[in-house]
Amino acid sequence: MQSILMMGFLITLVTCSKKTPPTTDAVPQESQPPKQAPAEPEPLYSGQPASYWINQSRDLAPGTRMGAVQALVTLGIEVPGVAQALEEAIDDEKSTTKIRIKAVLALASAKPDKALEVLAEAVKDEEPAIAAQAMNALGDLDGAIAIPVYLEVLTNEWPDPRQTVRFHKQAVEALTQAGPSAKDGAENLSRLLGSEDRQLRAAVCKALAAISEASQPIAEKLAGVAIGDESEEVRNEAWAALKRIGPDGAVSALVSPFSAPEEDLKPDHEVLRRAAGYLAEVGPPADDAVSLLHEYLRRPLSSDGRAQPDETIDAILAAVRSIRKNSIGEKLVPDLIGDLESGDRLRQLNAVHLLTRVGSEAEAAAPALAVAYLKGVGPFRDRCAEALQTMEPETLQSAFRAILASADPDLQMEAALAVPDADPEASVPLLVQALEAQDPRLQHRALDALGRVRSSAGPAVPALIPLLGTADWRMRQSVPNTLANIVRGDPGTLPVLLKALEEEDVAIRVRIIDVIVMLGEAAKGALPSLTTALEDSEVGVRAAAATALGSLGPVAGGSASALIKALEDEEWTVQRAAMDALAKLGPDAIPPLLEALESQNRRKKWGAIMVFQEMGPEAKLAAPALAQIWLYDEDRDLKRAAGTAVGRIGAEHALSVLLEALPGDQDGVLAKYVGGIGEPAIEPLREMLESDDAASRDAAAAALGAMGRGARVAGSDILRLWLQHRSQNAAKAIHEIRMPHDDAVPILSEALKADQPHVQAAAATALGWFPDAKAQSLPLLTESLKNPHLTVKLESAGAIWKLTNDARYPLPVIQQALRDGDVTLANRAGQIVQWMGSEASECVPALMDLVMDWRAQREAAFTALDALYKIGPGAKSVEGDLELLFRKVRMGDGEFGQKIMRTKRAIQGRRR
Repeated sequence: MQSILMMGFLITLVTCSKKTPPTTDAVPQESQPPKQAPAEPEPLYSGQPASYWINQSRDLAPGTRMGAVQALVTLGIEVPGVAQALEEAIDDEKSTTKIRIKAVLALASAKPDKALEVLAEAVKDEEPAIAAQAMNALGDLDGAIAIPVYLEVLTNEWPDPRQTVRFHKQAVEALTQAGPSAKDGAENLSRLLGSEDRQLRAAVCKALAAISEASQPIAEKLAGVAIGDESEEVRNEAWAALKRIGPDGAVSALVSPFSAPEEDLKPDHEVLRRAAGYLAEVGPPADDAVSLLHEYLRRPLSSDGRAQPDETIDAILAAVRSIRKNSIGEKLVPDLIGDLESGDRLRQLNAVHLLTRVGSEAEAAAPALAVAYLKGVGPFRDRCAEALQTMEPETLQSAFRAILASADPDLQMEAALAVPDADPEASVPLLVQALEAQDPRLQHRALDALGRVRSSAGPAVPALIPLLGTADWRMRQSVPNTLANIVRGDPGTLPVLLKALEEEDVAIRVRIIDVIVMLGEAAKGALPSLTTALEDSEVGVRAAAATALGSLGPVAGGSASALIKALEDEEWTVQRAAMDALAKLGPDAIPPLLEALESQNRRKKWGAIMVFQEMGPEAKLAAPALAQIWLYDEDRDLKRAAGTAVGRIGAEHALSVLLEALPGDQDGVLAKYVGGIGEPAIEPLREMLESDDAASRDAAAAALGAMGRGARVAGSDILRLWLQHRSQNAAKAIHEIRMPHDDAVPILSEALKADQPHVQAAAATALGWFPDAKAQSLPLLTESLKNPHLTVKLESAGAIWKLTNDARYPLPVIQQALRDGDVTLANRAGQIVQWMGSEASECVPALMDLVMDWRAQREAAFTALDALYKIGPGAKSVEGDLELLFRKVRMGDGEFGQKIMRTKRAIQGRRR
């Protein structure tokens, strides 16, 4: 191609070089013609006039000719000679297709027929670029003129499949724009609906919609695409086209999926649902499809009786309703009734499933469905039940009432067993017959049915009672429930039930009581019979009666005395049942139970205690009496049980009895118990702190101490008890309640000023208990060191040591007390030295003097040895004296000797 263009260029160049423009020198001046008006100048292109390019267009060289045609196209056909030159280029067989296309584009408006002729041939060219250029050129023409060419394009194929699809798309788009003008192309367009290209199929659907005209075959093709194409976009476009042109003609295609042979057991349900949906849109014009849809619905989907999927069924039913109203109820349902009665198992299964989906429109099938349900078994019966549940209750009742009134005894019995509440008056006698049969399966079904009719099943009670004694354990479980349901529904049947308590069969009597227990509020009328049953000759009956009375709760309060009497029963099961029952009766049982606590019958007394245990706080009135048993009864088991009962009820309710016993508390157990009561016990205990009886005071202090911080409110009272009586329980309580020093120091400060030395001494001792109050206490204690009473000074010295660990102030007073000769003071001084340990080594001589005088002051000597033991190596100076003393006393006083050797080893640094 390049060589051709170059050749054309050279020929043009040579031609131009041979042409010599005329000169003025060639003609004599005098022979020149007269001047004329100048001619209209030719339009130029690339510096050359139009005539030049017209001549060039006739050149044999393709390149030259192509360039010239391009120039002429640019100059325009209005220029003289250009149109004729272009037409010559088109007609000249030596012109290439590209040249012709160029020329055609220029002449298209002037000579469209000639343009179409050239372009129609050009689009078939095997050269992809030429064909593409021709297709593009067609797009520049008037759409209506190019339609024939586009229609021909739709039938053409090119070597490259992709180019074929591309040209087809261009043609389809052009025809779409042409609209109804392209109606002759519908057939050609429809052929492309089978293209593999999704976009082309969608474009064809749009084009057919734009044309708005289609034959029956085309409509069927569109319908096939609408329901079967794999692309949702294409399906939507196909249906849109059908709706535009009128979908009536597509009905035969839309129903085709439903025409598949019955052997085809694996239909495409997506296609079926789409087809049904489109038929629903078509509506009444698709009336011919209704019968076919009916028949398709009635076909079982598979050989195992599996029905069509619910979504498919619903879609087909919706289509039928849209096409022909009332068709389901008037035609399909009667056909399904026929299928139900056909004896064909597969069709029966399918019919039942369809009737379930049809819903209220299937009410005409209720009688047939009811019969099928009653005769059916297993899954088929279950499916029938599902179908029946979709219908109105009154429709069902009517169907089953008709069966109950029929002449078929087997069906009557089945109806009574399956749907007894359809007509209880007719059902109950049949159910009684079933109860009296010897078939356990039938009896169980009758029991279930009677439980559902309840208030109407009263006539069956006499027939049910004998079944309470049956050997069938399942029956024994079911009958009481059924009886309870009936009696709750019809309380008038209770006397019939209670009459059975006179039966000889013990099992029946026991189970009658079980039924009464199930009745709840409805069992009030059974109280007299149950109370009488407490004296039955059979243990099981007595125990069951007691349990039943307990189940009624406070309603059975009037039976408390009879139940308390039952506590004396020799059988433990009866006692236990009576206890449980009394615990549930509530306050009405408390007065007779309190009387039972005073009984001489141990069983009754024990039972009453155990009932109070179970009642807990509700039995607070019994707490004092129980506390008396706990504290004073000689029977250890009763004491323990009564104590547990008091604990469960709440000891605060027995407080008066406990406080009365508190002074005699030897091991502190009662003090802890009273302390556990907490706040309710504080005020009575504070009053006891002021008692003239020392035991009462100490016991009260111990109980308050057991409360811990909860008794802080009584702290000042406890502290005053310490000051007056030096009660060790008071001292312990002050520490246990964590008495705040802000409360204690003011009281102790005043006590240091008292007239009684023992109060002053107790106050000094107590100040040492509050290290947080050191700043306030030390000045007071230092001043007390000047007290004329050595007891006060000694306690002050001990308190100072506790607060400061500084031995300078305490030691002189301690040494004075050690040498005073008062054994009590010496003992106290020795105790303080034990606190100080090695810091009190200055006291060793005085301590040794007490040791040496062991025969006269034995207690003081022992305390002194303990003090020397605590001082340890600091008492080295008396080691020899201790050795001599040991030799002296070892044969006469072994305990004292051992104490000496222990002290000696400590001085030597050999403590163990």
